[in-house]
Amino acid sequence: MVKKILVATAIFAGLALSTSYGNAAPICACYPPPGGVNFSGSGAAGLTGGRTNTYDFLDHSAFDVLWWGPAAVGSAMDGGINEVGETMSFSSAVGQVAYWTGTTDVTTSSGVQPIYTRLTATILGGATGWLTPVSVGITPGPLQVTEVTGDPFIVNFIFEASLSLNGTYTAIRALFDSLPKPNNNPAMVVTNLDGQFFYAEPPLEVGAVPIPAALPLFAAALGVLGFLSRRRRRKAALAA
Repeated sequence: MVKKILVATAIFAGLALSTSYGNAAPICACYPPPGGVNFSGSGAAGLTGGRTNTYDFLDHSAFDVLWWGPAAVGSAMDGGINEVGETMSFSSAVGQVAYWTGTTDVTTSSGVQPIYTRLTATILGGATGWLTPVSVGITPGPLQVTEVTGDPFIVNFIFEASLSLNGTYTAIRALFDSLPKPNNNPAMVVTNLDGQFFYAEPPLEVGAVPIPAALPLFAAALGVLGFLSRRRRRKAALAA
C-alpha cells in the first residue's frame, strides 16, 4: 500500500512539474541583430583590397546563437544585375574563406566581351568558419553563413573579374577600367551584397502545469488506490 501511494505521488509530481519549451528555430533579424550593433566599414568591394565590415558591441545576451551571411550576391559590368549569371552562385568554402562565382559581359571597342566574376568573403575575426545554412535550420536565406561567436565580428569581401574562367582575377573595377570601351558606352560596374543576421532564441520554458489543473488527476489516482485497499481489507475479513 505504501509503495502504491508513493507511485501515485510520483505521478502527481511529474504532472505538476512538467515543462515544455518554445520554438528555437533561427529567425531572420536581417539588420540589426537583436540587442543592436555598432557598424563600421572601410574600402570598396570592387577595388583592390575589397571592403572590410566590422560589427561590434554585439549583445550576446539577446540571443542564444547568432549567424551572419551574405545574401543577394551579384555583380555586373553592364550597368545592372539583371541577366543570368549576374546573380552569383555559391562555389566553395575552405575554412574562413568562401567563394561565389558568376558571369557578366561588357561592351568594348571591339565588341561584347564575356567576363567571369568571383566574390571572395573572408572572415577576419569573431566567427567560426562557413557552413551550409540548412544545417542549422536557416531556410530560405543566404547560401552560406557563419556563426558569430565573438566581438567584434569582422569580414572582408572583394568582387573580382577575369577574361577567362581559369585566368587571373583582379578587382572588378580595375579590370573594367583597363578595357577599351566606346566613348558612348553607358556601362558601369555594379555589385551587391546584403549582409543578413539570423538568430536563435534560447528555449522558452513555458512553465509547470498549474497545481489546480493536476489535482483532479491526483484525486482520481487516490480514489483507485482507496478502492483497491477496501477490496483487500474485505478479502482479508472474509478469509478470517
